[in-house]
Amino acid sequence: MSVRDNHPRPDWRQSLKIVAWYWRFYWCSIGWVGFYRLIRDLFQAVSPLLYAFFFARILDLLVAAVKYQLSLDVFLTQARFWLLAYGLIWLVDVLLNFDNWFFGNLLTEERFRLLFRQAFINHFSRLDYARLENAKTQGLIIKAWEQGPWPAYALTEQLWKGLINLVGFIVYFIWAVVFGLPFRFIALISGAALLRSMVLIIKSRIGFRIYDRTTKKSIVLWRLYDFFTKFNIILESKLSQADQYLSQKYQTITQRIFQWRVKAFLPWVGATLILDLIILAAKLIAYWWLMGQFLLRRFSVGDLTFGVNLIFRFHNALLETIWRLHEAINGLMYAQYFYRFQQLRPVLHCGSKRLELTEPPEIRLERVWFRYDPDQDWVLRDLSLVIKPREDLAIVGENGAGKTTLIKLILHLYEPQRGRILINGLDIREVKQEDLLRLIRVIPQDFARYQVLTVAENIGISDWHRLEDEERLWQAAKLAEAKEFIERLPNKLATPLSKELEGGVELSTGQWQKLALARLFFNPGQILVLDEPTASIDPVSEYRIFSNIYEQIKDKTVIIISHRYQTIRSAKRIVVIKNGRIIEEGSHRQLLAKNGYYASAWKMQQRGKLEK
Repeated sequence: MSVRDNHPRPDWRQSLKIVAWYWRFYWCSIGWVGFYRLIRDLFQAVSPLLYAFFFARILDLLVAAVKYQLSLDVFLTQARFWLLAYGLIWLVDVLLNFDNWFFGNLLTEERFRLLFRQAFINHFSRLDYARLENAKTQGLIIKAWEQGPWPAYALTEQLWKGLINLVGFIVYFIWAVVFGLPFRFIALISGAALLRSMVLIIKSRIGFRIYDRTTKKSIVLWRLYDFFTKFNIILESKLSQADQYLSQKYQTITQRIFQWRVKAFLPWVGATLILDLIILAAKLIAYWWLMGQFLLRRFSVGDLTFGVNLIFRFHNALLETIWRLHEAINGLMYAQYFYRFQQLRPVLHCGSKRLELTEPPEIRLERVWFRYDPDQDWVLRDLSLVIKPREDLAIVGENGAGKTTLIKLILHLYEPQRGRILINGLDIREVKQEDLLRLIRVIPQDFARYQVLTVAENIGISDWHRLEDEERLWQAAKLAEAKEFIERLPNKLATPLSKELEGGVELSTGQWQKLALARLFFNPGQILVLDEPTASIDPVSEYRIFSNIYEQIKDKTVIIISHRYQTIRSAKRIVVIKNGRIIEEGSHRQLLAKNGYYASAWKMQQRGKLEK
């Protein structure tokens, strides 16, 4: 793989916008501590040279006192100003750095990381499903979350310190000229350091290109790592001896990425060494010149020590400035992911009309056409359907027929390309989506497993303001056939659902599905949608759950989606979808009497059961 492949890289205008955005974010996160740090960092940028200058003057006075045999009182009188200045600098240094961990770590770095993660989660919650399900968005989210706050903090913090160090370097540069250090030494040290910084920037860009082009392989590595850390996967891996294959695959990918990195960086190692040798030679020549000036009696002992310190500090300030700015540029390349994620906006434009209904409404789909991408085939084709209030409706069809997509459209997670969807005659595009989601409660086929939460939280999260209503929690668990196994858990409703937590347990897939159904019973809304609700539940529990649905929730609209015909045979109306169209509808008996697609599929499933 070539590291010269195209990769997203902001131009200078975009870079300035990103830097300005992060700068505002940085200052909002650190607040008043920023002003304290500004004073402290400016002082730290120049204080080493002040220390060296005052010490050089004190050293010259000490040499003079020894040479002319001055008394201690005379020495203290002559050196009083320099001693007081040195002590004052020392005192200010102590006061500004008395608790660097508290101000530099806790109130700055940790607070920045905390607010960064919070900003990520808050923005994620504001994006709609249509945006989040997009493959490009998911790739961007993975990159932004994987990199975390490090690039953003590096961009802001290193840019901050780089500018402070630049101030220090300018002070050292002026002082070096005033001190009389030959300009050729200054130019040689500065030139070599600048060239070295160019090498660092090139290496950073190479590293970024490799990272960006190997993101897909990194995703594979994360998933492979999960196979070694997830308890429910470890068992099968051990029994099938798949862990050996997975280990070899992980090693192959990591070695390949490592080899790419070595091959890309190796040519620049020699250039770095040559430039370091040039800088070392320039410093040695400058030190030799200082010693020559001292031997010619043009410099005092204090001047010699100060000159050596000045060259050292000048060189370090330049390298520190370049390194900090390089780290900021490097951070910018990776920080663009989080910035781009924060610039994402919802795809759908939801209305502002309130929809506060206490009775199930009529839902009407009028000639709906939908596909996820313009290059893909239609998922729904000219589909019209009326769902009456309090209707018991089942939607069946093969996998990929469009059943789940139909529900996503009713929930306004997507919008049809043609046609419209009405709730009591009101176009759902004009309705506030939070009202729509309160009205329609869904348990999707890929239901959530909140493993870091307790049983009570897993059930009550659908109406978390009423989590303390224990009676209601138990009633929901009973209707979902979950009460019996919950009562056997160590702490019942308070039991965490992960063995990684103290007192936690692991549930079976069927038990998790019962908890998901309990969420629906805990807060049913006016319309209940169950997508393959009992796929992992035993037949006895399945029968009881559906009996509870039909007996306990009579005043609601119930929509059941399934490809298992046995599951929905009791529904008052069954709609059969194939290739995005409604091809049959009626009750179970009516559809069997038609002897069409439904009857044929029913017979095939029944025959399969008998053969088993």
